Amino acid sequence: MIRSMTAFAKSSYESKDFMLDVFVRTYNHRFLDINLKLPLELLHIEGDLRSVISRHLSRGRIEMTVKASFLKEGIYHVHVNKPLVSRMIQETEALREEHGLRSETDLSSLLRLPGLVEVQTDVQAISPETLSEIKEIVETCIRSLVTMRSQEGQILAKDILERADSLQKMLDNIKAHSGDYARSVHQRLEKNLKEILTGNTFDQSRLMQEVAYYAERADVTEELVRLGSHILQTRKLIEGNEPSGRKLDFLLQEILREINTIGSKCDLLPVAQAVIEMKTEVEKIREQSQNVE
Repeated sequence: MIRSMTAFAKSSYESKDFMLDVFVRTYNHRFLDINLKLPLELLHIEGDLRSVISRHLSRGRIEMTVKASFLKEGIYHVHVNKPLVSRMIQETEALREEHGLRSETDLSSLLRLPGLVEVQTDVQAISPETLSEIKEIVETCIRSLVTMRSQEGQILAKDILERADSLQKMLDNIKAHSGDYARSVHQRLEKNLKEILTGNTFDQSRLMQEVAYYAERADVTEELVRLGSHILQTRKLIEGNEPSGRKLDFLLQEILREINTIGSKCDLLPVAQAVIEMKTEVEKIREQSQNVE
């Protein structure tokens, strides 16, 4: 069954070694577009996380944010620029004495100044087991996302299949009205041309060739067969298990092409009405297909 491209999922995890929050949101997109926001500690496994995502998703814009805090000793190292701190304290004391200020230097405020404190992360201290666990948590979140996309896809599939049934009924209606259309065009052309050329010398063989040519152009049998095949393929795509968004886009283009050809070749009023209704239905399916993976 088809899957939607819009969904949201999140996962949170806490152990004695780390805390992790994963947020994933997906949107419509023609291709697979992965955007990751990772903490510094996990930048070196970005490629692995992209592989996790691409194993489960084939289309859509993917926005994933990962927040991590590591609790194990030896991962974070705090470096204080002590010479700069001392100089800042000296300058602060000098300003207080110069202007007669009584407030004391607030160390917490001082340490918030840019460049005084630097936190360095030793990514090598993060164990392979921890990284593997993080990848599993991300994959769990992606699986939840896929489940949500599948649930929304069921709604899309139901709507598209109903419209495919409607197209098939309209196609059957066109077949019922166009069955004798080519023969009637042949007879009408022959009758009109004979009336016009009565009493004049003309090449009857050439006349019959011209009549056959225009009658053949009015025959929509091939278009009706192809259109029926395309509608059937559409149903198979929707009911199948593979990602089908791009194939569905292509099929809808082919369906619309056949409908337009039928409308241009057959000028019967019931057929013209059915063509308009079919084009409207195809446009509604195309709107839905924009959200199919």
